[in-house]
Amino acid sequence: MTSDIETLSVEDTNSREEDNLFEILNSRREGLTDEEVNERIEKFEYSQFVPEKTNPVIKFLLLMWNPITWIMILTASITIVLSHGGGKPTDWEVFIGILFLIIINATINFIQQRKSGNNVDTLTESIEPEAKVKRNNYWKIVKAVELVRGDIINIKSGDVVPADGRLIDINDKILMDQSSLTGQSFPVNRSVGDEILCGAICRQGEGTAIISATGPETFAAKTMMLTNIDYRISHLQTILLRINNFRIFSIVLFIIVELLIMYVGFGYDYRRGINNILALLVGGIPMVMIIVFTIIFVHIPKQLSKYKTIAKYFPSIEELSGVTILCVDKTGTLTLNKIVIEKYSIKKYSDIETNDIIYYAALASNIENQNVIDACIISTYGDINKFNSIDKRTEITYKRINDGSVRRVTKGMPHTILDLCTRFKTNEQIKQFNDDVEEFAQRGFRSIAVAIQDIQDEENGFKLIGLLPIYDPLNSDAKETIDNARQL
Repeated sequence: MTSDIETLSVEDTNSREEDNLFEILNSRREGLTDEEVNERIEKFEYSQFVPEKTNPVIKFLLLMWNPITWIMILTASITIVLSHGGGKPTDWEVFIGILFLIIINATINFIQQRKSGNNVDTLTESIEPEAKVKRNNYWKIVKAVELVRGDIINIKSGDVVPADGRLIDINDKILMDQSSLTGQSFPVNRSVGDEILCGAICRQGEGTAIISATGPETFAAKTMMLTNIDYRISHLQTILLRINNFRIFSIVLFIIVELLIMYVGFGYDYRRGINNILALLVGGIPMVMIIVFTIIFVHIPKQLSKYKTIAKYFPSIEELSGVTILCVDKTGTLTLNKIVIEKYSIKKYSDIETNDIIYYAALASNIENQNVIDACIISTYGDINKFNSIDKRTEITYKRINDGSVRRVTKGMPHTILDLCTRFKTNEQIKQFNDDVEEFAQRGFRSIAVAIQDIQDEENGFKLIGLLPIYDPLNSDAKETIDNARQL
């Protein structure tokens, strides 16, 4: 039993029946007891993912392990080898000076990266996510790091999944945003028996899940481990390396010419000629250039910190400075990330007024676990058929108090609603509807169609009443942001 708990991962749970999963994880729907939780915490420790840290000494030495440093070390070695002899002492000063420049450069990089790492650690410690977990048959709120395998957790709209697990019960169809894990931009449907991944965000619905993996065993933690690259040549280092290669090639040509002139033409003695060659070699290679660039880039993190930006990976600043095309998500960057209705552009297809169209659309919106569109036009009235991703619409049936009539209202994807409508639908209306949808699309609006049906009506069909244009307004400083980006 224990060995299964130690090795079980979210992938393993996909092939197991629900009851069998409870048995393997030694859990139950009532949740674990406090004694069981303490035993598992003592054995497996807290479910906190701590990235593997490199020894500071090794990290410092790795900062000196790059092509530019290799060239500088090669130059220093050549200086020692060639300057030996001729009855004069070896030029140790030049060798020590070059090594000193290398150490200075690595030290500046090391100090800056350490400061950035400390800032990130401080920020991480200040954020302590919590989870709703069932223990001793009671729901309670605990820190996410205190969760263990076999815990029963509750997930609702807006929650971040605290660990890998599998859904065992849902109140409604759940939409999970896994874009940060899989790169899939649209939320995915999750039903009973489906896996949920740590770090995913619940966008709609509510459910209960059993945890199968925590901390470093989660999918997110394993993905982060795959991205830990020990060394990578930055864009700036590549440019400096090309400059150095060109200069070295030029210096070699000059040295060959100088050797022929000094030793063949003028007959210089060994040490006199070597001193001239070493002066050309040391002076021609831009050893101080990398130090100058490093000192310049040290001040950039200080400027970024004023805008609450932390540069965790120092070479990323170099990469950012060389960006020619910047791709950003407009949502929340250039826009307010708040969906609104363009009231003055609403299209009418009946004698129902604009305000009433919004009213009917609100009736067909979800009261709880709202998506962004429902939150835009929400109002509470009656029992609601929640949004169905297959039907692509929501629906409500209600009874009017004043006359006792029963009416059904639906809203959703334009052409899905249009196909439902049978009353007063003409070719002219269909053409106008399609033109309006196209017009909204060209203006950057999303379209939501609204239709109503009077149940007692003999024709008993939906009637198209309006088309709502929905959009995300621009930030007041959107133009300024774009102008500033162009000037970078």
